[in-house]
Amino acid sequence: MMVIMGKATGAARKRARPFRLSGSNGIWNHVEGAGMGLVIALGLILLLAVHGPANGQDVPTDKTDAVRVAYDGADLRDAAHARGLLARLDHAALVACGDDRASLDALRAAIGRSDCRQQALAQAVARIGAPMLSAALHDAPPA
Repeated sequence: MMVIMGKATGAARKRARPFRLSGSNGIWNHVEGAGMGLVIALGLILLLAVHGPANGQDVPTDKTDAVRVAYDGADLRDAAHARGLLARLDHAALVACGDDRASLDALRAAIGRSDCRQQALAQAVARIGAPMLSAALHDAPPA
């Protein structure tokens, strides 16, 4: 066994105690505890603010956008007017499927080819139920 001695005293050094006022031990313990509690509370608040929905919670999916398109009987009386209405319906389908928020040409083209656009347009034509409009859709489908 080896003992390491101090410089010139020949005795082992004692560890210095921190300076504290008498009777203040309880206060410092409370201050340290409150500080730790504050750090934990702020950490939890940060985690809750950043964290998304937990497993099992409803996550919003596939929000449906609706775009109104006004038309009247004149839009359905001949093929030229029906094609004009079809173009307006097609533009509304693009907007409802996200085209108004698309910024890149490739993204706009993908939205243009999407099932969302084709289904929205087909549903609108079916809901109107005009044979002239259905014929215009089948004669010149959107590109």
